[in-house]
Amino acid sequence: MSSRSQLRKLRGVCLDYNKKPAKDRVRCFKHLRDEARRQKSAKATRKKWRQDNPDRIRAHRRKWYKNNLEKVRAKDRARYAENPEPKRKSSARWRTNNPDKHLDCVVKKYGLTKGAYAAMFKAQKGLCAICKKPETARANHGGPLRRLAVDHCHKTKRFRELLCARCNGTLGLANDDINLLAAAIRYLRKHWKKAK
Repeated sequence: MSSRSQLRKLRGVCLDYNKKPAKDRVRCFKHLRDEARRQKSAKATRKKWRQDNPDRIRAHRRKWYKNNLEKVRAKDRARYAENPEPKRKSSARWRTNNPDKHLDCVVKKYGLTKGAYAAMFKAQKGLCAICKKPETARANHGGPLRRLAVDHCHKTKRFRELLCARCNGTLGLANDDINLLAAAIRYLRKHWKKAK
């Protein structure tokens, strides 16, 4: 059946198109064509408006984010709890691609400045404060060398010194417990004598 004969057949339907309930409406070719044109035009108008008003869009999004902060954070926490790997990869990628910004975040977190970090690094001659060796750990398993970590007290949140990833991790795993670390030293000494 040609489109003209379809139009002729549906002309009666088209006349009372708007009078019928939505589920009973049958659209003719003309209605469909006109609606498609309207949608295309509206889409183009919206796209142009978005291109012309990026500041208004940004302001609206910021306002919405501020008003819905708890909802957004709850959703993010749920997504992270369900599947933490994408977030970890994304964070590691960002740290690798933005080493200076990452350092800014780290030093700000512990009340330092980039200058204070650089001065401490120079005073330690670029070596770890515990093992007296340079950093050997690489970002993202084979990426660039990491910076020396900013060691801090977990109770007071105060900065102590710069450590390599291995020494910083050791203190963290021991929960900064002097007695535990002393017991570990005694254990190693006992077995070190046997090994000789």
